[in-house]
Amino acid sequence: GVSPPRVSASQQWQRRACVGSMSAPREFWIVAGGCSKGQQGDLSSQEKEAYRTELRKAPALAHKSGHADASPWKFNVPDGERSLLFGSFDNLIRLTDELQKADNSVDSVVHRLERQCLELEPNAQFKVKSQRQEKKLADYFRTWQWDEAKYPKTRSISDNLGLLMSVVNKLDEEARNKTASYTEYKSQRANISKKDGASLTNRELVDLLTPDLVKMKGG
Repeated sequence: GVSPPRVSASQQWQRRACVGSMSAPREFWIVAGGCSKGQQGDLSSQEKEAYRTELRKAPALAHKSGHADASPWKFNVPDGERSLLFGSFDNLIRLTDELQKADNSVDSVVHRLERQCLELEPNAQFKVKSQRQEKKLADYFRTWQWDEAKYPKTRSISDNLGLLMSVVNKLDEEARNKTASYTEYKSQRANISKKDGASLTNRELVDLLTPDLVKMKGG
């Protein structure tokens, strides 16, 4: 059998993400630990389960606050010899910077859209739409699967990252265009309201003498 490994700061990488509504953010942690390399798939699976068992023992990760998703679960990222290729070590160093920049960019876009949505609807319920399905955020994380059709694991990380960012930038542009259209529409509505509230001496006759008020009589 495999003895449960001790998860220490030197053996793991942790990242915290605050998500959810702006008034009541929630935190999700991604914890990564090294496992055996090679063809021994069973051994690797045992090691992963041992990591998860150790994490379940952490008091901070125990079920609390009524959240059923407080306990750790497996995040199915691609692994194996031919998954998430990066090439040379120099490429890996460059990717570290590129991934950090991409992460900041996506984070900025998502939070800006969240802020704009809450300004329009303070009680908005946020859901994730992926692969033709809508799910709550916690459910999406629990059932997350790598989209092999769109982002093949055998394709290089750099190429997959480029495709991912092109999708993000396209969605961001669409959101900006819709926001601009909404702002223009709201401005037009405000101008119409001002005209409707103005005195008769300051209003245009074309706005007052509408077809339903003016009837032509034959001479």
